[in-house]
Amino acid sequence: GAADLGDDRSGYSMTRMGSVLNAARTAFPDAADYSCAGEFWAGHRPLTPNSLPVTKRLSHSVAVNTGHGMLGWTLAMGSAAVLTEVLKDTL
Repeated sequence: GAADLGDDRSGYSMTRMGSVLNAARTAFPDAADYSCAGEFWAGHRPLTPNSLPVTKRLSHSVAVNTGHGMLGWTLAMGSAAVLTEVLKDTL
């Protein structure tokens, strides 16, 4: 993947997608059939200024676990554990 800071466009360039595919092929040559790659997606990802997630209950029926930005996969398990404790403590 890739991230652009300060850019409010949600599109992508095919040149950029080619770079991502080439990096994946180089790092993980047997992980996929890269000749099938053809559909791409780009969008905004919620991000706090320091990439620390906001993990809390907003109301009785709404809880959030957001703001991770590029650290989403890195922080996913820990954030889920924190949110689990928040939900258990407020039932």
